[in-house]
Amino acid sequence: MAYLDFNPFDEPIAQEPAVLTVTALNRRVAQLLQSEFGSIWVRGEIRGFMQAASGHWYFTLKDEGAEVRCAMFAGSNRRLGFYPKTGDKVEVRARVSLYQPRGDYQLVVDGMRRAGLGNLYEQFLRLKEKLQREGLFDAERKKNIPKMALRIGVVTSLQAAALRDVITTLSRRAPYAKIVIYPSSVQGEDAPFELIEALRAADDRQEVDVLLLVRGGGSLQDLWAFNDEGVARQIAAMSIPVIAGVGHESDTTIADWVADCRAATPTAAAEMATVAIDVLLRHQATLEDYLAQMFDSRFQSFAQRLDWAQSQLRTPEELLAREKARLASTDRALEDAMAMGLAKKQERLRLAEQARTHARPDCSSETIERLKNRLDTLFSQRLQMETARLGQLQVVLQETDPKALLKRGYSMVTDEKGRVIQSVTNLQAGDAITIVMSDGTVASEVKRVAANS
Repeated sequence: MAYLDFNPFDEPIAQEPAVLTVTALNRRVAQLLQSEFGSIWVRGEIRGFMQAASGHWYFTLKDEGAEVRCAMFAGSNRRLGFYPKTGDKVEVRARVSLYQPRGDYQLVVDGMRRAGLGNLYEQFLRLKEKLQREGLFDAERKKNIPKMALRIGVVTSLQAAALRDVITTLSRRAPYAKIVIYPSSVQGEDAPFELIEALRAADDRQEVDVLLLVRGGGSLQDLWAFNDEGVARQIAAMSIPVIAGVGHESDTTIADWVADCRAATPTAAAEMATVAIDVLLRHQATLEDYLAQMFDSRFQSFAQRLDWAQSQLRTPEELLAREKARLASTDRALEDAMAMGLAKKQERLRLAEQARTHARPDCSSETIERLKNRLDTLFSQRLQMETARLGQLQVVLQETDPKALLKRGYSMVTDEKGRVIQSVTNLQAGDAITIVMSDGTVASEVKRVAANS
């Protein structure tokens, strides 16, 4: 609404500007800031860093002369490769905004990097995106880590605290493991080349079951050797499984992404590659108890079998007496069988002699003539019957003779081998066939085959 002053002197009336509410003012200022600045990079030192329960980060960014409040929401800070803290010097990518309820001017941050590392961080992101597109980070290409490695290789600097941590952990946790060290610089211009050479030496010598690539924490510059493309590709080409334990839990390098497994720290890498000796001893004790129980059970079983076998044993005197009794029984049975057989043969002989003495066959000429006439009659009847049957078979044979069918106008088709073709399914276009008729044969070739529907 516009307000007009009352002018009793009829002078020209001046119109004052419209009055804005505070909400409208803050909204217009917020729109102006957003349209004027867009997305910008701002450098400063973090003060008053706080993480809310929602996961959002709130802090103040300041330098020698000024400060500005900042908010980085959870959706953006989850993608960050490190966890900032108060006192860190950083560069943030943000939009200038206004928190309208309080009228506070602030930065809404959607990206962050450590101060002075802008170019390195951009190189890191570009290389990470490139290798990710090539599939070097894919889980499918990663090798399985042995459950209990007996030979462990370590690639790191001989002066590194990480090496002492790994050796201390392995000595305490896995004294059974053999440790092979492949020394290399882990920082500086020569570090990438030396890391590649150490990895190649380990792969060529094939003397370890798993390889630990470790170093302590540091800045992005300190860890830059582990963001080298050559180092990343050598890790991907390894035939030995590689565990990367570079930096602290919040540090992430390209080597971590390419390795077969990432550990939060060098100590964690050593733990991943081994099984604690106390766990093995407990497992051994369990196995020993199980074997003792199994041995006792088998011993009891064999003892029972031995007792039963002993109960079945006989003395030589008992065995000899039993065999004598069996032999006597066999002798008696043999004598009885021989006596019975002899009696049967004697009876058969008596009956044969009696039949020979009393039998008088009728061999008169009259009987012989009668038998001869009867035989002639039977032979004549059988000859007539077989002659009639032969005539019937000849009629059937003539009716089924293929030549007779051919004389009635039929024909027969054979293939090149002379086999009779009984179905069109046995033919195809181009086959050579022979058509047999009553007065000759015709050689032909199949042009088309069509079966009855």
